[in-house]
Amino acid sequence: MYSKKLHHNLEYFDGLEGFARFLTTAFIKDKKMRSSRWGNVLFHEQSSATSPVVVTHYDCFIKVDSWYETLDEVVPSIWLKGLKPIYK
Repeated sequence: MYSKKLHHNLEYFDGLEGFARFLTTAFIKDKKMRSSRWGNVLFHEQSSATSPVVVTHYDCFIKVDSWYETLDEVVPSIWLKGLKPIYK
């Protein structure tokens, strides 16, 4: 059973799906900060703050392409063959 406060908050987000979209968007917006923990960043490439993709360039001349998707957004592709998702 939902508490009254949780029920009120879910109404604000238009239900659980809206709340899940909010959390996903917040997680994606935090992608540059997250990749900055992996080394000394020279710069980031991204098309927009809400894009699930970011390319991070580090001072050791390593480039990391990372993207964030929910499991239901991932579809089979030859490009993903052998790829192992990381869940955190």
